[in-house]
Amino acid sequence: MPEFGNIGSGCVRSGYCCKQAPCPFGKWDDDRHQCIHLEGEGIGLYSCGIYEEILGQPGADLCPAFGAGCCSPFNSDRRVFQLTEHGQIDSENWPR
Repeated sequence: MPEFGNIGSGCVRSGYCCKQAPCPFGKWDDDRHQCIHLEGEGIGLYSCGIYEEILGQPGADLCPAFGAGCCSPFNSDRRVFQLTEHGQIDSENWPR
């Protein structure tokens, strides 16, 4: 995944976007309540399983916005990641 620095809020690979709705290249998994292409096991570890395939498609430079970061106030996983990265909380003991 690319790093975009200060564009948007910066991606922390929380998987939030792919857990809300699939992008135009994705497909929804009703059982897991996320895109079927979302890979990884935890905040900071998620990625798109078809990232390389998407890059070569028309329109991929606009959507999905890989690495741009989530600015949704509803993404609590993003805040947990930021706090654990700065040693302010222990993510193992964070309430879910």
